Amino acid sequence: VLAPPLTLFFTIAGLAVVPFSEDLLIADLDIGLLWVLAFAGLMLFPVWIAGWASNNKYALFGGMRAVAQGVSYEVPLLMSAMVPVVMAESFSISEIVQWQVQHGWLIFWPPGPGFIAFCIFFLASLAEANRIPFDIPEAESELIAGVSVEYTAMMYGLFPMTEYVHTLIASAVASALFLGGWDGPFYPGLHWMALKTLTLFLFIFWVRWSLVRFRADQLMRFCWVYLVPTSLLCVCAAALMSYFMDWGGA
Repeated sequence: VLAPPLTLFFTIAGLAVVPFSEDLLIADLDIGLLWVLAFAGLMLFPVWIAGWASNNKYALFGGMRAVAQGVSYEVPLLMSAMVPVVMAESFSISEIVQWQVQHGWLIFWPPGPGFIAFCIFFLASLAEANRIPFDIPEAESELIAGVSVEYTAMMYGLFPMTEYVHTLIASAVASALFLGGWDGPFYPGLHWMALKTLTLFLFIFWVRWSLVRFRADQLMRFCWVYLVPTSLLCVCAAALMSYFMDWGGA
């Protein structure tokens, strides 16, 4: 009974540090990005609780898959998010956006590693939220809906609701880290942040309607063989650019 509301609570908690405009921010923490990523990781625990507490082997397998997938993709998610952190020299999401505003970067900064890091962050966030093509924990043909198989009514509804909220928050964080947040060509403000966030959110559904899911072995191979090394190279490239071009500092 405790698992479904906990998944939603841990997801919504990350919203506290997302700056939607220069003035619209609940808490401007110095470790705002770590706050978001920490609660994204904590979301795995209630999912595992749901699988373990259900008297069903398919629910248990779904929980085990969810934990394995979440822990794996948390690594490239964190590494890709470090690219803007290295450039702005801050873990505060609002200071990262202000760095972009100060240097005139509206999209995919820094050039090169910024775009690659954005793609990795976006893919890893899809895996964190179990969205196609990464919804292995809920592969209906194998697991009959995974951890949610023994839940009904709103207890069941909280699981897909968590996925939708997670994708929306991940879109907002990606907009702030890589797309300039509330900044825009004219009249910076909330409308730009909302437009960028909703565009990414709609893109997620476009991907869902266009692709099929990976196999479990393909999903893990894609993470550890391709995303993790590439995200590490992006961090190194951003560090070199920050050192030689003196772009650092919020």
